[in-house]
Amino acid sequence: MQDPHERAELTRLLDKDVDELLVLLALSDPDHAETMFSAEEARNEGRRRFQQLTPLLHQRICTEWRYCEKKANGAFNDNIEVAVAVADLITTVVGGLPVSVVTALIVKRGLNRLCGCAGAG
Repeated sequence: MQDPHERAELTRLLDKDVDELLVLLALSDPDHAETMFSAEEARNEGRRRFQQLTPLLHQRICTEWRYCEKKANGAFNDNIEVAVAVADLITTVVGGLPVSVVTALIVKRGLNRLCGCAGAG
């Protein structure tokens, strides 16, 4: 994902707060293409959908890719670099959901927290 447009999209999404990202996730879920949500319903549905994905994301990012080891070795300097790497990793995990929105949620919520890295924050 070295496409500058994709990097710009990730940068834009990382400027949003978690609640906004959860709403975007719900609204972009193909399972709910015809659903009209209130803001609260969309946030709750986005949260539910993200929680549903979390075990798969954990497996891919934490177990297979070994994020904590990479982080401990200083592999990443900033959130955008991490987001680009994660987006490439999870493309096959997220199904029809937008990879950039899921990636932004992962980074905003914290990879250390997702993976349980030492000194998680």
